[in-house]
Amino acid sequence: MKISVFSYVFYPETFLLNELVKELSNEHDITVYTGLPNYPLGEFFEGYSLKGPYRESLLGASVVRYPHAPRKTGKLKLVINYLTFTLSSILNIFRLKKSDVAFVFASSPVLTMIPAILHKWRSGCKVVVWLQDIWPEAVVAVGGASKNSLSYKIISKLVRWMYSGVDVMLVQSNKFDYNLDQHGFRGERIWVPNWAPEFEDSEVKMSLPDKKHFRVTFAGNIGRVQGLNTLIESAWELKDQPIEFLIVGDGSEKSVLEKQAEGLDNVVFLGRRPLSEMPSLFEQSDALFVGLKDDELLNMVIPSKLQAYLTAKKPVVAMLSGAGAELCQEMQSGPVVPPGDSKALAQALIDLSQESEAERAQMGERAYKTYLKHFQKKEVVKKITNILQDAVKS
Repeated sequence: MKISVFSYVFYPETFLLNELVKELSNEHDITVYTGLPNYPLGEFFEGYSLKGPYRESLLGASVVRYPHAPRKTGKLKLVINYLTFTLSSILNIFRLKKSDVAFVFASSPVLTMIPAILHKWRSGCKVVVWLQDIWPEAVVAVGGASKNSLSYKIISKLVRWMYSGVDVMLVQSNKFDYNLDQHGFRGERIWVPNWAPEFEDSEVKMSLPDKKHFRVTFAGNIGRVQGLNTLIESAWELKDQPIEFLIVGDGSEKSVLEKQAEGLDNVVFLGRRPLSEMPSLFEQSDALFVGLKDDELLNMVIPSKLQAYLTAKKPVVAMLSGAGAELCQEMQSGPVVPPGDSKALAQALIDLSQESEAERAQMGERAYKTYLKHFQKKEVVKKITNILQDAVKS
C-alpha cells in the first residue's frame, strides 16, 4: 500500500506514531506529512529551523515537513503555532503524492485531518483517523476556550465538518463515542488502544540517586493536565514519612513544580531521559504515579503513560477519574484516588508503602497481564494494518 500519514508530531519527537511508521514501512510505501519538531519544549529541535530540513528519510519512510511558528510558551503562541501549521499543510496540498489511503494520527491539534480530507478530494483515497484527542473538549481542558465562547462554537462546527470527511475512526477509548455522536460522525468506528512502548530488552542502566525510602516515580510530559501539583502537595504532607519521589521528564510546568517543591528533601527532578533508560528507572522504583486533572475530556482517555507502566510489573498509583480509573480498578494494579485530592493521595501512598512486598508484586503482575491482553504493539499494529487494507479494498 501507498500510505500518506498526516501528523502534528513525528520523530525525533517521542510518540508511538514513530513505531507504527517503522513497522508499516517494512512492507508498505509510507510518506509522512508533518511539521518541524518542537514538542514539548516549544523550541525547534537541534538541527531544525525555518530553513529546514523539509525533506528527510526516517524510520523507513519519506518525511515531508511544513514550515510553521514554534509552540514556545503561552496560549497566544500556541494558537499561532496551530494556525501556521494548519495553513502551511493546506498550502502544501498540491505537492502531495497520490496514495491508496490517508492515515491521520490525530493528537492535538486534530486540525491535521484537514489536509488528509483535501487529499481525499483530490486523489479519491479513504481517510482513516486514529483519534488521540477530542476537540473542542481538549481546548477547554487546557484553558483555551470556555463552552460558551465564540471560539468554542467555531471549533465545534469545524470538528463536525472534519468528521464528515472521515471514513473510519479509530478511537483509543470507547468513551470517545460521546464526542463522535455529538459532532455527527456517521462512519465506521473501531476501538484501537495505544500500545505500551516495547523497551523490555533494554540493558541501559539509569544512574539515580541512592534509594533511601519507598520510591514513587513519575515519568513523562510535565504539563498542566498531569496533576503533578497535587503530587507535590502530597510530598509536602509526607515530608516526614519514609517516602521519596522521582519526577522524570520535561514540559511547560516543570519550572512551576520545581518552585512548588523548593525546600523538600523527598522530591528529585531528573529532567528528560531517553526511553531506553525507562526499564532501569521502573526497576529501581517501588510504585509508578499517573495522574490527570478532573476534566470531562480527560476522564474519557486512558493516559498513554499507563500502558507503559503496565510493562514494569510495579504497582500503579492512579490519580484518575473515568476510563483510566475504571481500568486501574478492574485490574487491581494499585490505589486509585480522585484527581486533586492530595490528602487521599498521601494516605494511599502511606498504605501502599506498608503493604507486603508480596502484595505489591501481585499488583504489578495483574498490571502486566492486562498489558499482555490488550496493549502489545504487535497486536495493535496488526489490527491497524488490517483496517487500512480493508479501507483500500472498500
